[in-house]
Amino acid sequence: MKSGRRIANPKTKQMAGTYRKDRHGDIAPIAATPIPTGPKQPAYLTPEGKLVWAEEINRVTALGATEADSSAFARYCEMEAHFRLAIMAGDDFPTGVMLTELRRYAELFGIAGLRSRLAKIGTAEPVQSSPYQIRKK
Repeated sequence: MKSGRRIANPKTKQMAGTYRKDRHGDIAPIAATPIPTGPKQPAYLTPEGKLVWAEEINRVTALGATEADSSAFARYCEMEAHFRLAIMAGDDFPTGVMLTELRRYAELFGIAGLRSRLAKIGTAEPVQSSPYQIRKK
């Protein structure tokens, strides 16, 4: 790895007014980071899993799930579909392990959990500073 200062983006230098062609002319601009997309529905989902996916995808995407979360979200949808089918069929109540895993996945994606941990979309409340941060003279 090369030692020394990191090379700054020429576009940033131009905006700051510190760009010099003799120093920064041969540096290629850094490409913008691609905008992350939401989870993509895998082909292996059952019809019941696809229904759960359709119900929850907007909420999960709004809370920040990306394409990297597709597989985990698909697992959640399949477990939730299996849980619903078992309840509707009147079979034995699903095991505690299944309920725990459903809760964990739901909390992971922000679908369920304590209200204090759920994200509030669209509300820009000002952050209140702690009274202990600023000393009164």
